Amino acid sequence: MSIGMNFVIAFLAGSVGTVIGGLQGFIMYGFIGLFVAAISHLGGDIAFLDGTFMNLFFLPAVMFNGDVVGAAWCAKKHPDWFGENIGKGMASYGDASVLLAGGIGGVIGYAVFYALNQIGLPADTGAWAMTLVGIAVRIVFKGKYYDKGALEFFTSGFVFTNLAGWAYPIFLSVIVATTSAIFVQTTGITNIGFLVSACTLIWSFFDPHFPATHHITLIAGLTISLTGNIVLAVLFGVIAQIIGIMFEMICNTRCGSHIDPPGVAIALCSLVLMLIF
Repeated sequence: MSIGMNFVIAFLAGSVGTVIGGLQGFIMYGFIGLFVAAISHLGGDIAFLDGTFMNLFFLPAVMFNGDVVGAAWCAKKHPDWFGENIGKGMASYGDASVLLAGGIGGVIGYAVFYALNQIGLPADTGAWAMTLVGIAVRIVFKGKYYDKGALEFFTSGFVFTNLAGWAYPIFLSVIVATTSAIFVQTTGITNIGFLVSACTLIWSFFDPHFPATHHITLIAGLTISLTGNIVLAVLFGVIAQIIGIMFEMICNTRCGSHIDPPGVAIALCSLVLMLIF
């Protein structure tokens, strides 16, 4: 398929992202990924499913970015919408300009993703595309760069002495990272834990406290693939969790647009890992 057609598909995917929601699109990506893995294991032809369907149309750097741009634009036009809301589609507004904004976001996301791959960035280029587009949206739509209240909470020192508050997310990350590392070692599929984590986010629609774990599973999976060391895999999984939590609180709460905290964690940790190993 030509590069021009890829950009057309990216526009369509970005527009669809605003209709179904970025989170919903990401969950679908997880289920599609597991389906592709199963077909591949059975010896089936996955050329279209893996190339165009999974790693272009539903690729988070494309569809999710489309929703990020569309949501920021929707908040500008409709005061009752929050620009950081990526868990709900915007079809109820019936606004064609939101579809257009999402399509443009999908094209920009794919362009950044394609450029990063062309230059050979030693990192997860999808996560970097999401992070860079999210930052650009924050600047263009004049959102807050950080939440002052959350920053003061961190700089007060309480967040670093509140060991009880950190116990649950750290222990969770150890469990999830260990599980992901074992799955990767067993199957040989680096992103198997990541795909499962994406699927589990469907439960977040029933329980608002359900945790995102895909940054932990992907980084643990990448680490075990690069090093074969499960201790390092767990360590980097914990680091990804800490980065995600801190970024969410400081830079993605009440800031007017969405910069994906798990995406930031994956981008930073993958860069460090691939530069070192």
